[in-house]
Amino acid sequence: MGGTSEAKLGVEVILYMGRMPESLQSPLPLLKVCGRPQVSEQILEGQDTSLLRWPWQARLVYKTSYWCGATLISPSWVLTAAHCFHNQTKNPQFWKVQLGSKKIRPNQLNENQFYTRPLSKIILYPHYKRHPSKDIALAKMSSPILFTKTIKPICLPTSLREFQNVTSCWVTGWGRKLDRQWLKGQSGLQEIEVPLIDQKTCDIYYHEKLSTPSQVGLVFDDMFCAGSSSGKKEMCQGDSGGPLSCKVNGTWSQAGIVIWKLGCDLANLPGVYTNVSIYTPWILKTINSSTPDICPSGIFCTFPLLLPWVFLGPFTSSLIIVFRLLSTTI
Repeated sequence: MGGTSEAKLGVEVILYMGRMPESLQSPLPLLKVCGRPQVSEQILEGQDTSLLRWPWQARLVYKTSYWCGATLISPSWVLTAAHCFHNQTKNPQFWKVQLGSKKIRPNQLNENQFYTRPLSKIILYPHYKRHPSKDIALAKMSSPILFTKTIKPICLPTSLREFQNVTSCWVTGWGRKLDRQWLKGQSGLQEIEVPLIDQKTCDIYYHEKLSTPSQVGLVFDDMFCAGSSSGKKEMCQGDSGGPLSCKVNGTWSQAGIVIWKLGCDLANLPGVYTNVSIYTPWILKTINSSTPDICPSGIFCTFPLLLPWVFLGPFTSSLIIVFRLLSTTI
């Protein structure tokens, strides 16, 4: 539908530039549900959290195995890390997304609002070349998902500056708790609050710790970091592709995508994240061009070194060496 259309939702009128968005086919428009979980109570550290708190949390499953985390950003699309597809076919018929369950291996009989959707499309960022930077990907589900109290999208940021007054955010996932401690099949979703660290400071941390020449890139301009100085409260292998969620003015936005960290519990080495705000225009352009009825790009919040390190996924792999990844072709 071209031009300007007017959609009347109750007593509110919202103007959409471009095609009629997919959100109007859902019981509630994305503008009203993104980044607004059912509950916000914090869970004690180390305990399972609730999807009422993180309803955008999704799982990527390769064949029958949990592979990476992902984030629901619209009824049809999830956001994840490009490296989750290392050494695996990008043929979507081997992949699926699971939503609505906090368990690694959910039981449909016990979780009525648990859904599985096969993938119909996998899109890596065009300039991603198995290099640590530009580590972002989109995956389209075979059919749209209906939002429930445990399945809702997160908002997309327009700039990392919107988080400048945010002191800490939350990383969620099903990864290891420590370097050698895997979660079991019925283990629940974990949450950790982490302070934000800017890209330059984090890059210095890693260069000093690894005694790496300054000309060797480690933490690139499209990344930032989050984590404690002790390194004990961190993401770990298996969390890859999942969200770093930040609350701004009462609404949650996805600041980052989990990509890597050197070890899981090493001091002064925080986790590294793809800066989602840099890629928001690409995300919106990609899903607009791929899906005729997706929300237009004018409304951002309607969805609102050759060294060894741990690429934090896939879940079933062990340590991965970056220079091996760089030399491997898809």
